[in-house]
Amino acid sequence: MLETRIPKKLVKGDTIGLIAPSSDISKEDLEVINNSVMLMEVAGFNIKFAKNALKNTLGYGATAEEKAEDINEMFRDEEVKAIFCISGGFNSNVVFEYLNYDFIRNHPKIICGFSDSTSLTNNIYSQTGVVTFSGPTFKALTSWQTQYGYEEVIKRFVEGGLVLGQADDKYKTIKEGKAKGILVGGNLSLLNEMISGKYSIDFTDKIVFMEELFLETPPALVSNYFYHMKQNGIFDRIKGIWLGNYDGSVAIEKILIDTIGNEYVWIEVPKTAEVYPTAGLEITNFTKAEYKAIETDLHTYTDYYRKNKSGTLTKYKDEYYSEATTGLTRAKYTELKQKMLKSVYENGGFWIGRYEAGIEKNRTSSTIDLATAPAPLSKAGTVKNAVYPYTYVKCSQAQTLASKLSTGKSYTSSLMFGVQWDLVLKHIEVKEVAKGTDLAKIQKALRNDSKDWGNYCNATFTINRGEYAEYKNYTLSTTWTPYNQTTSNNFVNSNVKQDQSGGNGGILLTTGASDACKKMNIYDLAGNVWEWTLEYTALTSGPCAGRGGSFLNDGSLNPASGRNFVSTTVSNESIGFRPSLFK
Repeated sequence: MLETRIPKKLVKGDTIGLIAPSSDISKEDLEVINNSVMLMEVAGFNIKFAKNALKNTLGYGATAEEKAEDINEMFRDEEVKAIFCISGGFNSNVVFEYLNYDFIRNHPKIICGFSDSTSLTNNIYSQTGVVTFSGPTFKALTSWQTQYGYEEVIKRFVEGGLVLGQADDKYKTIKEGKAKGILVGGNLSLLNEMISGKYSIDFTDKIVFMEELFLETPPALVSNYFYHMKQNGIFDRIKGIWLGNYDGSVAIEKILIDTIGNEYVWIEVPKTAEVYPTAGLEITNFTKAEYKAIETDLHTYTDYYRKNKSGTLTKYKDEYYSEATTGLTRAKYTELKQKMLKSVYENGGFWIGRYEAGIEKNRTSSTIDLATAPAPLSKAGTVKNAVYPYTYVKCSQAQTLASKLSTGKSYTSSLMFGVQWDLVLKHIEVKEVAKGTDLAKIQKALRNDSKDWGNYCNATFTINRGEYAEYKNYTLSTTWTPYNQTTSNNFVNSNVKQDQSGGNGGILLTTGASDACKKMNIYDLAGNVWEWTLEYTALTSGPCAGRGGSFLNDGSLNPASGRNFVSTTVSNESIGFRPSLFK
């Protein structure tokens, strides 16, 4: 990641440079632009037009080289302390290959604009680390286009304020929570053009802001943009979303919610020689031997999590045992496993549910009709719209339910294989270490003791949303209570779970109820409920494998990597599942 470069603030007497990287400047625009020039000159600033700013060489402004020359020159000009895009429009992306990124990185300046300028500002940040600004174009300082005119420019660029919007702005929370990350974004349609390719935006761990105008973009097209982002895994990689500036017949947040639906996390498995030393990187035929090589390499890559905390390799395997175990014939099991391995190898990973599989109506019985049972949800439950863990299902039933997610879709859904679960743990390890977490510390949390980030009977944590049900005297209450209400002696300060060690006490949570119970934005991988997988144990009495521990377990005895052997006939309140998706 490039070092972040922050431009200096403006002071009275500074020169502001004007560029036209997008559409051409019409005669009708000149009057408005001149008004903005006079406004800023009266305020004490000097204004300098770029050499080609008013050209219209090709009917849509200057040529790509001319536009880029203007931008490069404005960064070279020592008098110019800030650069404003005169207006929006189209085509600012044409300058990318002609910009002097090294010079820009070493000579950071304020550069501001919106609409089509989104391409330019995000590209400069991505290539140089220089902080750029989404704000009014120069023309908009005195036009109808925005109420954030001159006053806002002064607040941001002279006074240095970082307040987002104005005090009387009305904000609406779509999904509560906290997120921390670098802010990127701008015009929705332009962001979609920067999802992939040489000049793409790195959306990983970012907060993304998106704006669009209904006059230009009807709801159907907004939906198309959101789905393009979804299909390319953008929503799986970001920390948060901030929406604005859409006044269509359908609220933009409704379109977004309709698009995202269930929430999934991309589990990265890099296609590198380090991960695939045996299989190599050139497999195209996918023979039986090559599938074996891929699996062997993935086992080596995740070796730490295939062992118990004493370092002994477990006897759990991703091999066919019986139809009663998984609900699959040997042929279907083999086909599914090979499809998963091929997808992981070719695509560099797979998706898993961000949350444990959920259901809108709490299940209290093992009775289930798989033909009519609803497909599982991967959503966080709230007080108003609770999503309960999809429990009281056998392993084979869980596989059938998980597969419903891919009905009529271009991808396949299923329970995770054991190697997938281990890859999730490895993914968390790699990402945490990249953030600066000590390797030994994160490995210990994943394999030795996950008490500090899971809903276990001996854990203490805060509940942020949803509901809970108490487990006492080996019975789960059928009454679920909103998280901000107190009861018995299980909570203090309204929402903090106390120690429930002893084996007969604990609290089951709705999906995504506690932010303390997540790692890398994956909720309840440790604790809450055991999760069925397609591993088997080779034990006649308990061939089905559950992973990750439950609210009835101790976090050190059943950590995130933990395995449990279970009978094919078992279904209760402490065992659920989590779907995986792959192409």
